[in-house]
Amino acid sequence: MPVSTIRKITQHHSEQMHTQKPSMTLPLAKPGCQQQIGELDGTMIPIANLSKVEGDKRKQIALID
Repeated sequence: MPVSTIRKITQHHSEQMHTQKPSMTLPLAKPGCQQQIGELDGTMIPIANLSKVEGDKRKQIALID
């Protein structure tokens, strides 16, 4: 199947889903980040805090749950 056909089908499906889903905003308890990066398969890239201590930064990473 040509890539252009797959693209057209995907865009049509996206337009249909967009018109069916009502838009809503959720109240945030605390401010979020300006930009969040996610993988295309739906999994999220781990978010980490870096320590301000000098030295090897790889050993001073704390993952955020």
